[in-house]
Amino acid sequence: GNLQFAGYILFHSLFAKFFQGNQLESLNEEVSQSLQFGHKTRNQLTTDVIQGYQIILWNLQGKTVDKLSFHNDKLSEAQYLVTCEHNQSVIAICAYQILKSQVLYWYGEFEEAIHYSCAAEQLLSSIFVQIPVAEHNWYDSLILLALYPEATEAKQKQYWEKLEVNQKQMKIWADNCPDNFLHNIY
Repeated sequence: GNLQFAGYILFHSLFAKFFQGNQLESLNEEVSQSLQFGHKTRNQLTTDVIQGYQIILWNLQGKTVDKLSFHNDKLSEAQYLVTCEHNQSVIAICAYQILKSQVLYWYGEFEEAIHYSCAAEQLLSSIFVQIPVAEHNWYDSLILLALYPEATEAKQKQYWEKLEVNQKQMKIWADNCPDNFLHNIY
């Protein structure tokens, strides 16, 4: 009967399915249903998180202006972020930035990806025990590794130190749950 937590379960479930690699079309259907629930129950955080997730799905499905834009005629990324800030939905903003950094990494846009990864890192304390934190750690590491060869010596040192911190955390997670994290140790 707790509708607030039911909404949280919905968006956590969507993230888990996304990170598991479920088909985007089936996720789209769940997003629509989850948004209806969020609106009906007036659960603003759930609505904000799921709308950010929806923007990412639209981008991955080519339903945005181009692959490097994260808006379409249904929802503007800029308006989405303004709404989240107005609603103080820090969790939604952080989750969105994690997902966007991941997508930008996939597109080979490493400079843009690191920008969003760093922005998300500033907000990680708002989602410290959630699945996207581990995804952030992994993709932050991959982004840094992609940037490393072309970086200045000073940046390389900075990147390497951050990689060591990320891997130390990943090792803790792998020691406690090898099935989920051991494959992320390098």
